[in-house]
Amino acid sequence: KGFGMYEPIHGSAPKMAGLGTANPTSQFLSLAMLLRHSFGLTKEAEAIEKAIVAVWAKGVRTKDLVPKEQSYASTSQFSAEVIKEILHAHK
Repeated sequence: KGFGMYEPIHGSAPKMAGLGTANPTSQFLSLAMLLRHSFGLTKEAEAIEKAIVAVWAKGVRTKDLVPKEQSYASTSQFSAEVIKEILHAHK
């Protein structure tokens, strides 16, 4: 379809490296934009977007989205939940 540059626009957050506290949502959404706009894969892009919403609806949140005293999902846990939702939707 065309060329594009799709990236989460935020800093590298070196202080968060290896802590499992980064929120990967913008990376998933950047991938959805790539699939939709460069490859015309609208269904696949929507699957990613719907998976994120479904994970949030289950109450799974990364550290930046919960009050300080509340437990949270690590970067890997949140990502695994999103991937699980995508795979479940395509069975």
